[in-house]
Amino acid sequence: MLLSLVTALAGGLAVAASSNSASGIPVTTVRGVNLGGWMVSEPWMMAAEWSRMGCGDQQSEFDCMKNNETAQEGFTSHYDTWITQADIKKIASMKLNTIRIPLGYWLVESTVDRTSEYFATGGFYYLRRLCNWAAEAGLHVILDFHGAPGAQTADNPFTGQYNDSPGFYSSYNYERGYQWFRNITEEVHTDPSFRNVFALEVLNEPLQDSSAVGDLVSEFYAYGVPVSKTLVCFQRLGMSSRLSGFLVVLRAPEDTSEVGEMVFLPDVRREQLAAALLFSDWGSGDANYALDAMTQVPTDVIYDGHDCACFPDSSISSLGLLAPPLHPDVKWSSAEVSRDGYMWYTCTQDLTAQASAPVIVGEWSLSVSDDYYVHELSNDADDAATWFNKWSSAQRIMFEKAGGWIFWTCAFILIDLALLLFVGGVALTTMQFFPAPAGKTDSLDDPRWDYQLAVKSGYIGEIASNFSTWACDGYTS
Repeated sequence: MLLSLVTALAGGLAVAASSNSASGIPVTTVRGVNLGGWMVSEPWMMAAEWSRMGCGDQQSEFDCMKNNETAQEGFTSHYDTWITQADIKKIASMKLNTIRIPLGYWLVESTVDRTSEYFATGGFYYLRRLCNWAAEAGLHVILDFHGAPGAQTADNPFTGQYNDSPGFYSSYNYERGYQWFRNITEEVHTDPSFRNVFALEVLNEPLQDSSAVGDLVSEFYAYGVPVSKTLVCFQRLGMSSRLSGFLVVLRAPEDTSEVGEMVFLPDVRREQLAAALLFSDWGSGDANYALDAMTQVPTDVIYDGHDCACFPDSSISSLGLLAPPLHPDVKWSSAEVSRDGYMWYTCTQDLTAQASAPVIVGEWSLSVSDDYYVHELSNDADDAATWFNKWSSAQRIMFEKAGGWIFWTCAFILIDLALLLFVGGVALTTMQFFPAPAGKTDSLDDPRWDYQLAVKSGYIGEIASNFSTWACDGYTS
């Protein structure tokens, strides 16, 4: 969940219906939303729902489930109601074409050590159901390994835990990661409900310190990368018994056979999946090492850039190989903390300058740094909708020069939300944006983070491709 803004002014770009099969992306331009808070709960963005689930002031899913006999029921209800089929149809109606689904390792229940780890069960049924809804609606899907065993970063609920230190960086937990990918890819290969899944994201936002992540690149990344050939040979520099653990991302192989330390998939019915990796810009090490360790270099690699104006420069990711960091927090950059400063900074960035594969900005929002309050950059400004619309248009111009964008997040959880319109301080009318779906009890109430509220607030257009193509005029030289 990280930066920027989508927008909606006049003049749009046509929604791409064609694919770019050579890149591993099924559409010419990705325009999507994250389903944040669904399979990986983050209390900061769903306080009332978190309370309804029985989690109170707990900091993570792990904490909520530990010694809580009623929490399972709350999570089951949450899985069932947080994102509905009506929501999926609404996403498609706005001409978005992609959803990214953050997932925790506990979704594959065999990876959980039930003697010491506490997570809800039964989520896979709902994932399968939703992916089928997405396929029926014509939406494409990225499955994101968002929360890793042991937690890939400290004190962050997106890992499913609130560990005071990250514990993922060990052979034991890498093995559990391999097991997770083995299960997920097998399901994608064989279950038609997952027919519109086109990419797997190998790891969301690990530590930004290559000296602290152990053998993440050489052990986990190197053997979690797909090789894009019809006759596929994956090589492990380890025991053959571990071969089944690494990322086999080819659809519906006719058969597999293991020879020594090699796995062969001689026949493939359909196209392979794409994968997203972190590159050195994130700070966790150089994923090129992983590619060099393979016997073949994969062609279907997608760079997922996490773009945010509300986090420091070191927090900006390029999940992939070469996507450069974008829009650092103004306090860490030379960007002036003003509308013009943000526009200049946005309009002069180039996502594709160093990239050798498609770049998708996989997480972005309209938020700016919490460390600053600048009235003209706030929701309180009289012309906030006009300016946020312009700024988000500028960002999408940049994103769409690359592979596209996926907004964080699509909550669809507004209930009895009223907008009071004032003229001279007198309330004229009240508008309820949406009916209250069963089980949906709150939202961030901030159009900078909530895609649908941003649409209703005028920050983003109702049709995803409709945004100002001239937003950067005057800011490019």
